[in-house]
Amino acid sequence: HTRLQGDWSSDVCSSDLLLVKSVLATFDGVEFIEAKTGQEGYDKILEHNPDILLLDYNLPDFTADVLYEKLYEKKYINKQKIIAIISADSGKRRIEKLMKKPNIKYFLVKPINIYEFKKIIINCIGLNK
Repeated sequence: HTRLQGDWSSDVCSSDLLLVKSVLATFDGVEFIEAKTGQEGYDKILEHNPDILLLDYNLPDFTADVLYEKLYEKKYINKQKIIAIISADSGKRRIEKLMKKPNIKYFLVKPINIYEFKKIIINCIGLNK
């Protein structure tokens, strides 16, 4: 059983969220936990202890890197298997900076490519679907 937490800003295109949910529904034993703000995501991460974090970069109350730092300070990041960041900004500097942090393994640019996302999930949960 794999728990995946998704923190989505209000500007996330509903088609991106539907795409994520539809891809995840194809995997047995994957539970998707959704949050709309960074604080709600932070609280749910600590409560549910998901295996994978899928973070929208621009959350309504703070950015994904602020959420990351809050979790890192709590020593939660050391327990995380994988973190993926989603952003409409594909700026090279931002991507390079984020990818240097422990456990951030993937950076997806919106709109999300379904094939790329599915490949990432397969890699994260170790399935060959």
